[in-house]
Amino acid sequence: MLGEVAVNLIPEKHPVHVFSVFAFGALAVAGYAVERVGDDAIVQSLESRATSAEGDLSKLKANLAWRSFAKDKADELASFVVKRPALPGTTVVFDSVVGNAEAKKYGDELAEALSTALGMPIENPRGLSTCLECVGVWVCVNADASKNASDGGKIIRGMFEKVGVQDAKYCTDPKNGMGGPNFIKVLIGPKP
Repeated sequence: MLGEVAVNLIPEKHPVHVFSVFAFGALAVAGYAVERVGDDAIVQSLESRATSAEGDLSKLKANLAWRSFAKDKADELASFVVKRPALPGTTVVFDSVVGNAEAKKYGDELAEALSTALGMPIENPRGLSTCLECVGVWVCVNADASKNASDGGKIIRGMFEKVGVQDAKYCTDPKNGMGGPNFIKVLIGPKP
């Protein structure tokens, strides 16, 4: 009985049957190949998007990281003062943008390093500046600043640049909030 079933299930060997078997086999292989190519393209696309997302994430982490002024940079800053005279007859003050804890902390570090380097007292930032467009580090003097204050501001800005304080800028402000010709104000804004 088993033999009869087998004979009924196996078709006779007609050329049409052989061709059909090869045709369906070729179609199955082609379908598998197309599916694999599609899968590979999808995998490559997902890998590319994952790599791009990892790059974006590392940029975001770098942007969120707080600035810091390392001890070796403070020592380097002090070495420049030996080569240059102190800032006679000037007062240096620091401030930071209101509500920005990162700028205040960075300003504290810069103020301490500059105070030590110049051998003069400098107040830490109070965090009271409302300058919303002040991004980075600004060294400002009044428009009517004395030559000592103007030159001193440029010297401080140059020292900052040499030790790697990014985006340190010098400006002459009609009124930098200090109201005197002998004041140099260092304003610490948000990270650029």
